[in-house]
Amino acid sequence: RKIKGSARSLLRIINDILDISKLDAGKVELEYIDFHLPSLIADVVEFFSDDSVESPSSVRIDTDLLDNLPVGVNLDPTRLRQILINLVGNARKFTEAGSITIKCRLVGADTIRPKLYFSVKDTGIGIQPDVLSTLFTEFSQGDASITRKFEGTGLGLAICKKLATLMQGEIGAASIYGEGSTFWFSLPYIPATTNVSARTDQDVPSAYFVARRPLHVLVVDDNRMNQQI
Repeated sequence: RKIKGSARSLLRIINDILDISKLDAGKVELEYIDFHLPSLIADVVEFFSDDSVESPSSVRIDTDLLDNLPVGVNLDPTRLRQILINLVGNARKFTEAGSITIKCRLVGADTIRPKLYFSVKDTGIGIQPDVLSTLFTEFSQGDASITRKFEGTGLGLAICKKLATLMQGEIGAASIYGEGSTFWFSLPYIPATTNVSARTDQDVPSAYFVARRPLHVLVVDDNRMNQQI
């Protein structure tokens, strides 16, 4: 568990630096494909409900999907998931008790350019008013005490902003210090042109299955630590 925790922290730092470098260099290419939006949101919730991903938490994660939310959309699901995971991860980091609510709805359905509006609301520590204006800048974490206590690179929100902008969307935040915060973003909505379906059992990770007979496993790895694990 200690090795996994350390490796995960290091991987987050490396991925953040690589992402921000590619975004700054204009090297991130979007992949617009049709997908099932409610399933993607459910995947994000499941990611944080797995105790092997983060330390166990008493914080409840809820979803509020409005009736007008389209099921099939055409966007870059990888980048949308990345924004949501960053925002929910931040909310969980700064929320010791209570809940986090992911809300999604369609706005401007009767306009030429309708948008999907997402918000992540938490009951955490909140943000000081003078910090709000710098939240989406690179390497910004409010103050040194936050860096010491909660770790991280201070790049997550900057990545979210750059990705939202790249997808022709907007992002922002509101907060009451001591009561919680709400991060939101909106993206232009494009309807799916193919049939999309909800996640099936075929998408369930292999870790959910148990072998019915003894298995002989060949492990080939040139890293001694990986061999031992």
